[in-house]
Amino acid sequence: MFLRGLESSARIIESNGRRIGYVHVWCYAGSIYQRALESLLSQGALKDADALIWDLRDGWGGAQPEYLDLFNARAPTMQVTDRSGTSEFVNVKWRKPVAMLVNGRTRSGKEVLAYGFKKYRLGELIGTRTEGAVLAATAFLMASGLLLLAVEDVRVDGERLEGVGVTPTIEVQAGAAYAGSDDPQLSRAVAVLSGS
Repeated sequence: MFLRGLESSARIIESNGRRIGYVHVWCYAGSIYQRALESLLSQGALKDADALIWDLRDGWGGAQPEYLDLFNARAPTMQVTDRSGTSEFVNVKWRKPVAMLVNGRTRSGKEVLAYGFKKYRLGELIGTRTEGAVLAATAFLMASGLLLLAVEDVRVDGERLEGVGVTPTIEVQAGAAYAGSDDPQLSRAVAVLSGS
């Protein structure tokens, strides 16, 4: 479901003569989501975009810090073609402008990505402060339901994000129910990336 959501969210937004790619990563609990994003950027619906909006609002965390390597412009992208002519991109890199969307329901590993994205100035971090729920947790099945319990402390570059979150570089409150043109955070990202 999360993978289908990611893939079906990919679209191009035309603005001010620019093609802004958009993708919403609802869940990062597994490398399959990062590989799907890389595929969309290298050979899928977003490959011809002039810029990218990487939406990490809501959903589940689970992201790994190395996912930010996608935006390392100094490392090569490699294309491998087998004898049958089938090509695959390896170590995909996005070398165009990017903005990340976050909100108070951006949590866990996604917060680590938001922290690094902001610290290393990969692009504008737009939205509201992230949740501040970064501790590593394990799920336990109980008779009355599921118990999610923090089991490990997490520090990022020596900093504790738990209970603190990550503040965006451009703060934009969300509307009552953000969706499409009623999404002020998305609208701001489009404006930033299109220069309008």
